Amino acid sequence: MTWFILTFQVILLAIGYFFVARIFFIFSTFHNAVPYVPTPAKIVKKMVEVSRIKEGSMTRPIHLIDLGAGTGKMLFHLAWQTPDSVVLYGVEKSFILYVCSKMRLFTSSARNRIHLKHGSWDASDLSGIDYVFVFLTTKGLAILHPKLEKELKEGAVLVSYLFALPRT
Repeated sequence: MTWFILTFQVILLAIGYFFVARIFFIFSTFHNAVPYVPTPAKIVKKMVEVSRIKEGSMTRPIHLIDLGAGTGKMLFHLAWQTPDSVVLYGVEKSFILYVCSKMRLFTSSARNRIHLKHGSWDASDLSGIDYVFVFLTTKGLAILHPKLEKELKEGAVLVSYLFALPRT
């Protein structure tokens, strides 16, 4: 019985440490123009629905990017919801979140469709992208807006959660 209680306490401590570390990480990014805020699963589903990606013609490969992919929640949901002709890209600046998404990718059945990149979206070429998914603040969108105007092809779809692009 003692071993059970000791093991249970160690498991509870590990879970508690994980949650405290996650909360600390989230709050430590709020000084950035692009803070890390996990997207709730129901919002991910709604963003996919709003994008109408499943209604589009799939006669050619569709290229989709998640700027600030975090742990890859959006990408993995999109991989599950879309046909095999959709190629998914994710860009994440945080090394910790990038490693989390790479670990998820390792066990995913869609690993041949998902391409992850560690770094800033500034170095990403958006010229061949059909859909862009973002969850950025107003300040982050203002920084990204000139790049979108310059590089996105006509007809590309931008799906943003909570915040709109600045009006020009």
